[in-house]
Amino acid sequence: MSARLSAALSPAALSPAELSPRADAAAEGATLLAPSPEHAGRPGADRPDAARLAPQKRRLSPYFKTTGALLLIGLGVYSIAREQGFVASDNAVVSTRVISLRAPIDGVAAHVVGAVGAMARQGERLVEIANPRFEDRTVVELRETLKRLTAQREAAKSDRAALETLAAELARRATIHKSANVERLDGLIAEADRMLQALDARRAQAQADLDRAAPLAARAIVSRAAEEKFRIALAAAAHDVEAQQGRLDALRAESKAARAGVLSSPGGIDVSYSAQRADQTAMEIAHLTRVVADHDAEAKMIAARLKNEERLAAQARSAELVAPVSGMIWRLGASDAERLGAGDMAVELVDCAAPTLLVSVPQDRFSDVKIGAKARFRLSGETIEREGTVLSIAGQGDLGEKGHYAAMPMAERGPTIIAQIGMTADMKTLDGAPEPCLIGRTARALLPTSGGGPLDQIARRLF
Repeated sequence: MSARLSAALSPAALSPAELSPRADAAAEGATLLAPSPEHAGRPGADRPDAARLAPQKRRLSPYFKTTGALLLIGLGVYSIAREQGFVASDNAVVSTRVISLRAPIDGVAAHVVGAVGAMARQGERLVEIANPRFEDRTVVELRETLKRLTAQREAAKSDRAALETLAAELARRATIHKSANVERLDGLIAEADRMLQALDARRAQAQADLDRAAPLAARAIVSRAAEEKFRIALAAAAHDVEAQQGRLDALRAESKAARAGVLSSPGGIDVSYSAQRADQTAMEIAHLTRVVADHDAEAKMIAARLKNEERLAAQARSAELVAPVSGMIWRLGASDAERLGAGDMAVELVDCAAPTLLVSVPQDRFSDVKIGAKARFRLSGETIEREGTVLSIAGQGDLGEKGHYAAMPMAERGPTIIAQIGMTADMKTLDGAPEPCLIGRTARALLPTSGGGPLDQIARRLF
């Protein structure tokens, strides 16, 4: 272009008619540049007069004005053409949902970590709440009850152990008594058996005496009285044998019962005293076993209740609020030594890994915004454009009250709606470093529309 301009301005390319006015202008310029006679010979007389050059400068200024106006018009046309098919908004802010950590108990805040804007890691303790006036009366009562039950159970176990020792001794005594009784009866049986044999021999002797006396009595050698005496002696001997046999049978039956541990003495006691005491001791041991089992079950129940009450008491006495996710501290509800009530807000966090761009759009452009399309936005202080997806559109009032967002676009005079644009969590800066937390940054956004852009809006408003 500069070559064509030089060729067009060269004298060879100009006609005589065009060259004459230019020559006149050049002569006039030379006259203006020549020094006046009264200033000739003075230092600096060869420099042109500033007053004479002023009209020439004023002649060049319209060209610059025209060029600047054309540039401005070109930039405006470019801006309008660039935003054709988009809804532009300068009222946009990067936001996310607020995670509010509230005090679970009444107490005094202590060890408040960090400040607003500081980053917190997941699991990091942010605030500790202590309640030194908590009264744990239930825990004390349960501990005393558990001690009492434990002592009673141990005492019952000790009594049961003593009774078990006594029962073992009584069983040993009963065994000795049984063995001695069986041996005694065996001796009596042997004695009775020998006595039976002796009586049987006596009966046989009486029978022999009667057999010898009977013939003699028949021949009157022996008197009838003597024969009768022998006959009575035989009957008595026979009765003694029968009685001894009954006594022997009784002893044998008693011995059999004694071997089974049963006494058949005339007193009506079927077992020995040691066996009776052993039976009573066994019943007492069974009772103590049930007592120990009851105390053990009740102690376990009390121990479970005590453990739960101690856990609740520990939670009521002090509590720690930890960061559920990694993020930035957005707001602090208390400082060290400040009292908090149950349910009071202590810390608010924002998840920097889940940013959302909230864009304020005029309500009359509601139907023009295209859901699911790619939107362009530029964060404040940056020159590069980023992209995101238009997720949804909602009313500003509903989104502000129910969404619990950290930041909202500024309220405008006219009715507006809020468009949500999804952003990638791993955004990079210009030098490739990870982007810091963007929550709260303002931006300018271009939302794609299903209809026309600014030109279409102007046309619709005019026609």
